[in-house]
Amino acid sequence: MPRLRGGSDEISNWQPLCDECNNFKSTACRDCQLDCETCCWTYPEKFKPFHIPGELVKCLREHAQKLGRNPDELLTEIITNYIENQN
Repeated sequence: MPRLRGGSDEISNWQPLCDECNNFKSTACRDCQLDCETCCWTYPEKFKPFHIPGELVKCLREHAQKLGRNPDELLTEIITNYIENQN
């Protein structure tokens, strides 16, 4: 957790990052008001963002446009329906 957000200097709060990632994290955390306990920058092992290949994103956007839907809402619906049908 960043020190500016209440993180400590204890070794348990250290996160080894390359210069580029440290810069990304600093920029992402600047003026952020979200709860660090649910952030992928603080806990990447728990909240790592999903990677969706660009071609799949393109297909989703095209399909959503044909349906007159918001791509984010359509993706949420697809995933929700998939999970519900697995039970």
